[in-house]
Amino acid sequence: GLVTLAGNTGNYSGGTIINSGELRASTPTTAGTYTTLGTGAVTVNSGATLRFFTGSTFAAITYANAINLNNATLINEDGVHTLSGAVALTGANTINGIYSGKNLILSNVVSGTGSLTKIGTADLTLSGNNTYTGTTTVTGGRLNLSGTNASSISVTGATLGGIGSTTGSLTTNASSILALSGTAPTSAFTVSGAVNYAGATSIAFDTIPTLASGTTVFTVVNYGSLTSGLTNLSGPSGYRTTLSDDTVNKKVLLNVTTGTRTWNQTSPGTWNALSATSFAEGDLRFANGDAVVFDDTATNGAVTLSGTLLPSSITVNNASTAYTFSGSGSISGNTSITKSNTGTLTLSTSNSYTGATNINGGVVNIQNTNALGATTAGTTVASGAALEIQGGITTAAEALTLNGTGISSTSGALRNVSGNNTYAGSINVASASTIYSETGTTLTTSGLLTLANTLTKTGGGTLRLTNYNGSSAAAASDIVVNAGTLEFASGYFNASPFGYRALTMTVNSGAILRTTAAHALGGDNVDAGTSFGQILVNGGTLQFDASQYVSSGTVSGQGRIVLTGGTITGTGDIRMLGSTISTAASATTSTISGTGGINLGFGSVTFNVAEGAAATDLQVSTVISSTNGVTKSGSGLASFSGNNSYTGTTTVSAGTLEITHNSGLGTTAAGTTVASGATLQLSNSVSIGAETLGLSGTGVSNTGALRNISGNNSLAGAITLNAASRINSDSGTFTLSGNIGGAAQNLTIGGDGNTTISGAIGTTTGTLTKDGAGTLTLSG
Repeated sequence: GLVTLAGNTGNYSGGTIINSGELRASTPTTAGTYTTLGTGAVTVNSGATLRFFTGSTFAAITYANAINLNNATLINEDGVHTLSGAVALTGANTINGIYSGKNLILSNVVSGTGSLTKIGTADLTLSGNNTYTGTTTVTGGRLNLSGTNASSISVTGATLGGIGSTTGSLTTNASSILALSGTAPTSAFTVSGAVNYAGATSIAFDTIPTLASGTTVFTVVNYGSLTSGLTNLSGPSGYRTTLSDDTVNKKVLLNVTTGTRTWNQTSPGTWNALSATSFAEGDLRFANGDAVVFDDTATNGAVTLSGTLLPSSITVNNASTAYTFSGSGSISGNTSITKSNTGTLTLSTSNSYTGATNINGGVVNIQNTNALGATTAGTTVASGAALEIQGGITTAAEALTLNGTGISSTSGALRNVSGNNTYAGSINVASASTIYSETGTTLTTSGLLTLANTLTKTGGGTLRLTNYNGSSAAAASDIVVNAGTLEFASGYFNASPFGYRALTMTVNSGAILRTTAAHALGGDNVDAGTSFGQILVNGGTLQFDASQYVSSGTVSGQGRIVLTGGTITGTGDIRMLGSTISTAASATTSTISGTGGINLGFGSVTFNVAEGAAATDLQVSTVISSTNGVTKSGSGLASFSGNNSYTGTTTVSAGTLEITHNSGLGTTAAGTTVASGATLQLSNSVSIGAETLGLSGTGVSNTGALRNISGNNSLAGAITLNAASRINSDSGTFTLSGNIGGAAQNLTIGGDGNTTISGAIGTTTGTLTKDGAGTLTLSG
């Protein structure tokens, strides 16, 4: 029957004896040394079994018990188990490793007169200096020998590896494999007795070998005698090899020859190892370890990969012949790919090579998640070259370094050419670089973005930046959106520090800079910070689809956001922190719209509006809400058309503020002040409630500090003249129902439109003057 001992609770020291059936040692899922079997010796007698088990975690477990096997069986069911105590063999014993890739390690001395048979698909490792004299028979899995041994070894249908030694003999029978280290050509197994390759035996490399150009010589075995010759021994598959017997030094040698192979096909061809004659030099075949060149020697660049290919390097130097690597095969090993000249290389296979990909010229187009191989060495795009992505793929997390604008001034060093694709690796903009996304497509990046220089977005599609927390940039770096959409999503882009220096983001005509994560633009661009950055919207659109803070401070007298015929819109609220939004002179009206609104709960806002050729320089249709105030500065005209609800003061310090909605000035709680030389004008037949109003001066170009520009408009609040002032009505009727005060201040009513004042005018000694063609009606 079966008995299971579990956990680490075996504190007894008297030893464990298994006379029949099976004892299973089951350990927790955490690696370590366990006393599941107590601290004494474990003896497994004839016909009995000791089994080691960890469960699904396959933790590395060590037992320090001495083990005595007497015609018994050890089973390693799963995981990596190490027996660090001495093992003694009596009679015929079996070790069974059930799962491939798992390992039972006997790290101490194995002694005795018994024999050992290794079965099953897992590994058995003998790393001690062993003295047992019985035969070692391997019929399944792999036996690794790294210490010294006194046993004769027989291998059938299994693998022998390691660089240990034995004073016995070695016999390999049919379907046996000898595993060599690829990094130490002279390290080999040593057999003091006879070596007999009795059946078909092949050599395999444990690791991808380090090969010199020409011939590299490996020692397969050091022998006392060789009784079979080399007829049944073959070299590693896929390599150009010969075998030789060094009778002087008593070594079996493996000679691996490499060279350069150049693709020379005029029709679609196959790239495999030692079969297809697709190359120009030597035996016309590729062997693993060869350097491979793809240039304009061939007139057809359709290359079908078959099998796992291990070139030492790949150079694609093409102008007229476009190459496509496809098929079921893959590029692996320590190789790198270098692309030069103006042509294109398309990679559609899943590769695992560990070297770098260097795109020095032309285009590399990837259409597979692992097209660029393992992520260890990264990919670099030089100025004038490009990496293209297509096929709806998510790449592996390959570090990418970008330089330049691509094969033309706007085409992109990184290009999304079709489908929605994701680049998962980090991106370093090493010099001023362009990323292009084709119209109708989205390129998503999910790695860190490092800006050592300016990044420009082109193409009508979307570049979507996600998971960019921790992104950074240097002093020379800015972001420019020339076409399509640049979206900041799922993160917090620290747009300031970059060495405590704020970058400038520019959104040009027709382009969109969009945020879909709350406060996505951090640092000093439009969020709180210590240095000053800006977003310049030059005919483009700044779209906040999530909440965003805008910090205080100005740059050269302008705010953190500057509109030149540009638009701010979106569904997210814009949170002001004593912020300034500026406009530059333009023939096109700048607009602030969207459903998210401007939130003054965190601070006030100043609209610094320059005067341009447009009739309205800034149109604000979004709702302005919460507790702080609004200042209008600059000589231009800003128009509020939203249903505003802010409760702070409205200050018109320069230029013109136009109100076209009844609630354009927010609530009536704090009132409005118009400075000398500035104008508050009403149009669109609005009725302003009891908003108190303080006036100074005659307005912009003597048109009135308070002006009825068109339609029949009314103001119910009290007016205080803080200086001699003018009120004009250009057309329609302007109705003022509040009292007008301001001791000793003169008031002029003018314009071609009519004005009705129903409140009392209490300016004491101040004068009232009427000019212009309109009618003034006083009923107070």
